[in-house]
Amino acid sequence: MTLGANTSVGPFSTAQEFSLALNRNELSAEELLMATVERIDAINPTVNAIVAIDVDAARKAARESDRRRAANAVRGPLDGIAMTVKDSIAVEGLPATSGFPPLANYRPNSDAPSVLRLRRAGVTIVGKSNLSTMASDFQCDNPLFGTTRNPWSPEMTSGGSSGGAAAALATGMIPLELGSDIAGSVRQPAHFCGLYAHKPTFEIYPQLGHVPPPPGVMSLADMGVLGPMARSAQDLKLALEALLIEEESTRRGRWTPKMPPRRFERLSAARIAIWSDDDASPVDRATSDMMETVAAQLEKAGATVDRSARPFSRLTEVADAYFQLLMPILLGSYEPRELEIMSARSPHAKFVKLICAGRGQTSALMAEAKEVQARAISSWRSFFERFDALICPVAPHAAFPHNLSLPSVERELVVDGRHYPYWDHVIWCGALANFAYLPATARPVTFTSAGLPMGIQIVGPYLEDRTPIHAAELMDDLFGGFVRPPRFEENAHGNRTQASH
Repeated sequence: MTLGANTSVGPFSTAQEFSLALNRNELSAEELLMATVERIDAINPTVNAIVAIDVDAARKAARESDRRRAANAVRGPLDGIAMTVKDSIAVEGLPATSGFPPLANYRPNSDAPSVLRLRRAGVTIVGKSNLSTMASDFQCDNPLFGTTRNPWSPEMTSGGSSGGAAAALATGMIPLELGSDIAGSVRQPAHFCGLYAHKPTFEIYPQLGHVPPPPGVMSLADMGVLGPMARSAQDLKLALEALLIEEESTRRGRWTPKMPPRRFERLSAARIAIWSDDDASPVDRATSDMMETVAAQLEKAGATVDRSARPFSRLTEVADAYFQLLMPILLGSYEPRELEIMSARSPHAKFVKLICAGRGQTSALMAEAKEVQARAISSWRSFFERFDALICPVAPHAAFPHNLSLPSVERELVVDGRHYPYWDHVIWCGALANFAYLPATARPVTFTSAGLPMGIQIVGPYLEDRTPIHAAELMDDLFGGFVRPPRFEENAHGNRTQASH
């Protein structure tokens, strides 16, 4: 990203910093856009994060933003900010393939409601970011666009399914991204790449326009949400507030959430529960050490910290019910013949059995899972009468090597020498916040001995999205913020500099 010598911003500036520069007339929205396109052209071949751009449409939007600014009619802090959107979310005129070959030529003729809200806030949509096929893996790879690489270590995954978004943010290609999350798909890539991400309360704003389900389907995937990703908690806040703004004409006949203010202003006033590890999803030593550091630093900051409080006693029961609801949703990623091959090749694999059983899911089994979900939601409600937030791992460990030799439901991962089913990796994200429809914010904390980022997630009360985002912002004083990957370290004007970690 090459900007004029008189600008105070560069490729790793936040959306908020870009907004201030625009307001000071240090640059125009069109100049910011073209610098963004230049940065994408230069960096994207290294990580394979951006899969489509439309410079002409984006330039038109940027020029409209410049005209608004000249007329003193700026729509808000995101007006003129260039961003990308995950390739599973509808943007008029751009592909929405979800990495699925039958959708290779699909071009929506209208924006998803969430994208429309961002446009009304003045953002410039530059293009689309890579993901796993049908957003159904927590690595980023698909037959249409290939594999996205982790900016910190190219042999490692950038996470999924919003892995292209994470790599684009971490390399300074864009400052803001809209992803989706049903099993940690914005939080886990943020954890793997050292970023911030927010999974909002379920249905707090419209989720329509996401693939899957297939284009044209009006029903929503249970537990699935769209959420922002960024290099700062402040930018998550800006994006969330923009996504919550609804036109009066669309409010008639639908539920409009009432979001309370954040629960505390300072960490010293916060009541925090820490859930560091669990037999149902053991974490590695680096993760448990990080969690203890977080607890100790919060105590030092004056927060009330409880290391033993839990919203419920049996994570295994909750996780089993979560997967009972999730696996049928993933069925659309597999052809019947693929399911037969997997069943013959790995008949005892936990998630092969679950996803194959999803074809014959009975209403009784679904009702059992929904009952566990209802009880979990009630337990969380009681829990948040005593606590303002729960902090837990995003995943059992940091980023792992690309692992794509088998379908995801047949794979295994290893934590401290222990082999476990691949999809168990998402228990910390999916069985907690997604299952109970709760907001959760991921933020970076530290690095492994190998130099890979590690982060936490802050789970907040239902509809109280502002609380975990604010907590993530306050923790910058304890843990710092986003750190640039050394391979992509550059100064404010885009020139390569020496960097060390």
